[in-house]
Amino acid sequence: MLELSREFSSLAEQIAGTGGGAAPAHRVVDLAVKSVEGCRWATITTLRGKHSQLLAASDKAAEQLERAQNELGEGPTADVARLDENLAVTDLERDTRWPRFAPFAVRAAGVTSVRAYRLAGSHPTVLTLWGAGPGDESGAAADHFAGQASTLVALIAATEQAANLQTALQSSREIGMALGILMAHRKITSDDAFDLLRTASQNLHRKLRDVALEVMDTGTLPDGPRRPQD
Repeated sequence: MLELSREFSSLAEQIAGTGGGAAPAHRVVDLAVKSVEGCRWATITTLRGKHSQLLAASDKAAEQLERAQNELGEGPTADVARLDENLAVTDLERDTRWPRFAPFAVRAAGVTSVRAYRLAGSHPTVLTLWGAGPGDESGAAADHFAGQASTLVALIAATEQAANLQTALQSSREIGMALGILMAHRKITSDDAFDLLRTASQNLHRKLRDVALEVMDTGTLPDGPRRPQD
């Protein structure tokens, strides 16, 4: 438990220093296989609409299990994401909840049991431990691990949201400066300046922020594509 707490503390420091990204999620699934008794594969997924998006998998077999759930439209990960409650299956071969996925998981990967946990986050996010044993000891270890992972995922989400807000604020400032330049040079209103900036963005198929940056550098709008003469 102490070593596990140290690992998660190290991950939290990494997120705080680098802004998160995919690396911490991959370290979490690798750590699950290493530290949770009975766990042979691990995945972290987030629900986007009707399908789950894989954030991290411990190996190719784990990726295959998540991909099969998407293709078959059933499975423990999707159920936990939709129902917002954890689940533990101690004998997947005898479980009847997923008549197509369960036989596939048993036959293709040799999965015997599953523990899936709903994690914190802006989108439904699930940690799934495949092959976890049914014993109380391994269950308690899995529960403890999931609690630590949930806190870490919440930190990742908060860090990414803060970064997105900072990017949006910076873009807003750059667009505002570009509007000021156009207004001063062309003696026009802010609405007219924004229309010019937006039209240039559409005609050039470039982001509004990129056009604004060029206006800041050159003092004028970039040239648009020329139309062929009649």
